[in-house]
Amino acid sequence: TSQNEQHIWEMAIGVLALIGIVILYKKRVYPASDWAIWTLISILPFLNNPPDRLSVGPSRHLYFASLGSSFVLAWGIRFLVERQKVWLPRKARRIVFSLFLSALILSSILSLKRAEALSIYYTAISNKAQSLQLFERAVAYAPSLVPLDIYSRMFYTGLLEGKLYPHILEDALLREPDQARLNMLLGVTSFFEDNPGAHEQGEKRIQDALKRAENRLQMQYHTAVAFQNLAVYLNRLNHLERAIHLHLKALQYYPNYTLALYSLGSIYVAQRKNEQAIEAFLALAQVYEKLEHRADAILSYQTVLGLNPEHPIARAKLKTLQQP
Repeated sequence: TSQNEQHIWEMAIGVLALIGIVILYKKRVYPASDWAIWTLISILPFLNNPPDRLSVGPSRHLYFASLGSSFVLAWGIRFLVERQKVWLPRKARRIVFSLFLSALILSSILSLKRAEALSIYYTAISNKAQSLQLFERAVAYAPSLVPLDIYSRMFYTGLLEGKLYPHILEDALLREPDQARLNMLLGVTSFFEDNPGAHEQGEKRIQDALKRAENRLQMQYHTAVAFQNLAVYLNRLNHLERAIHLHLKALQYYPNYTLALYSLGSIYVAQRKNEQAIEAFLALAQVYEKLEHRADAILSYQTVLGLNPEHPIARAKLKTLQQP
């Protein structure tokens, strides 16, 4: 009740409640004892759950909705079956009750997984460190239930780690064959391997997605992000030429993409290709100027001067930008 801390008086009330449950059950006070036991079951997941515990995966929090409600439903089934004394002998009633209860337990397990998929999806959005793992679990539990944007979220994050999901994307396209972004993402996967034939097919798929996109400029940006993320992964593997090619692909679709310009310039610097690096950082500085990001533009021109101290455009622009 106060700052998520345990208090002795709260523990005392809990002990009294437990004693009350035992008394109700011993005295066979129905249905009050049933409801009391249901209340106890509903709070079991939160025992031994310290305030500083970071719980990833919402099963414990869905426990109340699944097991607790199942207990109530089971009580209702038993009540209805017991009312059939006139029509069914005792053994038959037990069999009927067992069948109903088994079906309820099975449906609860399956429904929990499906409901959990949605909860995991929303947990993944806010938990960046484990988002990819959680997205994968959500798709595995209920691919037909999760929102379609989970595939693009998975894909963009997975590219940074070299994880592609072509089969999952194809399954998603069976649900929504006209989804332009899914088609675009599937096209980008073909650039993971160094195969010109596959690249050509992927490019056709991307162009088709752009034609069908409601907002072409936005789709061009998302395409650039996908290529940029894949380029970052290849750069990390030291496949610099392929990374450069993909950075250029990103800029082909979205020329003002600052992250791609910076990454491209940094690779050129590492390769000591100063002329290409200067060209990239000059383009980056000009984009920052258009966006009125003065500090970033100054930093970009300073990078150019670090590569060529006599560069006339960078010196002139820097002098103008540094004026009060």
